[in-house]
Amino acid sequence: MDPGTQAAGARRPAFRLVAGWDLLEQWSGTANQIEKNAVHQALFAVVDRTVFRTYSTSEVTSQPQEFFVRLRQGLVLKIRIRDFDMFEIAYVGPVGETPGIDLETGRAA
Repeated sequence: MDPGTQAAGARRPAFRLVAGWDLLEQWSGTANQIEKNAVHQALFAVVDRTVFRTYSTSEVTSQPQEFFVRLRQGLVLKIRIRDFDMFEIAYVGPVGETPGIDLETGRAA
């Protein structure tokens, strides 16, 4: 098989988190363990490409490579796709402080 192709039904390679560790570390300083667990589970869902069927997500229409992941009441994660196999954390924290989200609907503005 050509290295550039995949057999039908083969899993695609996982995404790699390449940036945003500083945002995660800063947020973790004030988050409780339940919130940290929720964020880590969502990040694993991004890595294994199940985030869109596991979580409520919203596209950022002005930035097609970005999307929000609603985690818990009042907690959101913003992901930016950098390449076909790389992503970064663009934001993690309370919905009320999220850049680019409509507070009335909780959806991308």
